[in-house]
Amino acid sequence: MVKYDTGTSRRTFIKASGATGAAGLFAGCLGGDDGGVQEQVEDPSELPEEEITWHHLGAPDQTLHNHRQALTFKQFMEYHTDGRFTVNIAPAGQLAGDVESVEQAQQGAIEIVGGIAEGHIAPFLPDMNVIAMPYAYPDIDVANFVWDQTDFGREFRAHMYEQMDVLPLGWYDNGGFRHYSANVPLRGPEDLEGLTIRNMDIEGHLAITRALGATPQPIDWTELYEALDTGVVDGQENSVPTVALGNLQEVQDYIMKDGHVFSINFALASGSWFENLHPTYQGLVREAGLYGTAHSRMVNRLQRVQLETVFEEEYGIEIYEPTAAQMQEFRDLTVEPVGEIIESQMDDVSWIARQEAAVEEAVEAVGYNPL
Repeated sequence: MVKYDTGTSRRTFIKASGATGAAGLFAGCLGGDDGGVQEQVEDPSELPEEEITWHHLGAPDQTLHNHRQALTFKQFMEYHTDGRFTVNIAPAGQLAGDVESVEQAQQGAIEIVGGIAEGHIAPFLPDMNVIAMPYAYPDIDVANFVWDQTDFGREFRAHMYEQMDVLPLGWYDNGGFRHYSANVPLRGPEDLEGLTIRNMDIEGHLAITRALGATPQPIDWTELYEALDTGVVDGQENSVPTVALGNLQEVQDYIMKDGHVFSINFALASGSWFENLHPTYQGLVREAGLYGTAHSRMVNRLQRVQLETVFEEEYGIEIYEPTAAQMQEFRDLTVEPVGEIIESQMDDVSWIARQEAAVEEAVEAVGYNPL
């Protein structure tokens, strides 16, 4: 259960909810945000009743990032509105698959969809391919800073809202960096040759897999477990916490931590729904989204530390970390050919240089040192 300061009344919180609290976690969050509630309501009973659905693709387990984000949002909204804003959580892809979830949010059929990764967005926004540049981000803290604090992050989220009619309410690492897993030993680039690997349907990800000698196969997240279990594909690529999100550790024997792409998750609100919300609810929804983001990142940080041990000791998975020489080989095989393909898939290739500049800014701000 999320704990809040019970010494602060709901009325006081609503009156002060604009640019305070969780918004301080991420300065200048959300492109186009006016920074606060446009109309204050002193008494929650004056607010209209609102009932919405938050749909996500993960298991209904609060120790996993998708569900933790949804629960935090629900608890925040219902507590601070005296229950006048009700959130029904539909987990595990109950209402739609990954790409279809985005379509449902765009149409206003589902108010908020969570667990939406970059590959689910790319079919609607080709510029999302920018994040698939191999080895673009050196560290998770650097990546989070890029998306939280830089002009690139703010402007790209505004780009999403403008082009897709969905508002990013939260964003966090999708468990960190994407790694390859399979049911055959993986200890270097050569071990991927000839394998069929499930990828999200984002051209940059597909291109990385091709450049490493494997055959990529897009498969809906909700169908991936069965595809691995039945041998439809030999392996897949995801972060370690995302593997746990789908219980894929039950059907995989080897993980190779090549970290080819930083993976990000978004919670997306229907633009038409959000724009018609009471102004006070708009402010609260934004702030609740940031609390959900913070809790999801906390869960992911814990899992990145703990899950590898669980996978090795309880499931017998072999986890291999490539050597520095092997990592350079991965880069040599992928960066140039994949970069050319990513550029061909984007509407505005200037996002690539802007991302590179944002990473440089973040490295300096965070004080990242690989040694």
